[in-house]
This record gives sequence, C-alpha cells and structure tokens, in this order.
Amino acid sequence: MTQTAAKFQSYSDGFVALTQSFNGDVPGWAQELRDAAWSRFKQLGFPTARRGNERWKYTSVRPLAATQFSIPLELDPDLGIGPQDLRRLAPWQDDWVNLVFVDGLFSPALSTGAAGGDGTVAGSLAQ
Repeated sequence: MTQTAAKFQSYSDGFVALTQSFNGDVPGWAQELRDAAWSRFKQLGFPTARRGNERWKYTSVRPLAATQFSIPLELDPDLGIGPQDLRRLAPWQDDWVNLVFVDGLFSPALSTGAAGGDGTVAGSLAQ
C-alpha cells in the first residue's frame, strides 16, 4: 500500500510540475480537459480486479503502474542532427510539408513547410 501511495504521489507531483511549467500559456479548454482527466484518475485510480470491473479482470496494469514517466517540457535545441540527416533516413521531399517530432515535441528547426500558404500553421497549442 505504501508503494502505491508513493507511486500515486509521483504522478501527482508530475501533474503539478506540468501545470506549473507552462505558466498559464495553455489554452483554458486544454487545462480544463487536463484537470478533468486528473480528477477522474484520482477518483478511479488504476483498474483492478474488483467486483464490477469485469473489463479489467484479466488485464494486469502492473507494468504500466511500475513505469516511471517523465514529460519532456522543452526540446533540446542542440540535437546534433539537421534536416539533411533526416532526408537520408525518412521519406522526404523538399516540396512536402515535413513535420518532425522528437520525443513527442514538435521541432520547427527540423521541419519544413510548417506554415502553409493556405493559412495552416503547425506549432504548439500555446502558439
């Protein structure tokens, strides 16, 4: 039980760190969605084989609960790679819109055509 409480506390600390890291630069609707999801997780916790929870009866969430998650809050600007490296490794055409994500974060420096001529723009929700 102590281990479960400690794990939950680490998730709680991570959520607080995520919320504080954006300094209010998150659209209100996105923060409301995050808050609602966190409240629901606090209420339900991880699924267990308790009565009335048949869908999770034979599913172990231990590997998930044992995983230490961290949220990359910003992209390292000195990745040591450039678009020329990506051209050799991935399907790439200079006239395509090429959106590159590193560890789940959009990299404008590695992407091409992120601002389309039709008014579309790729970027963060804050932008």
